Amino acid sequence: ASVAATTHALPNVAAFVLGKKNDAIDASGLDAAVANDIQPIDDVRSTGEYRLHVARALVRQALDLA
Repeated sequence: ASVAATTHALPNVAAFVLGKKNDAIDASGLDAAVANDIQPIDDVRSTGEYRLHVARALVRQALDLA
């Protein structure tokens, strides 16, 4: 899910989920937090929209929300 030249933290995602149990995490709010943390580009390998979709799915999977 390459969305940037280097890896970096997702501070909005971290702030959104901090102190919440998984069943209390709102998926649309989580998706918005991911979108605030990354700005993937379009290039010959993929579109930014697809990369954002994959990043959201990976965050959900990492939190066992998938």
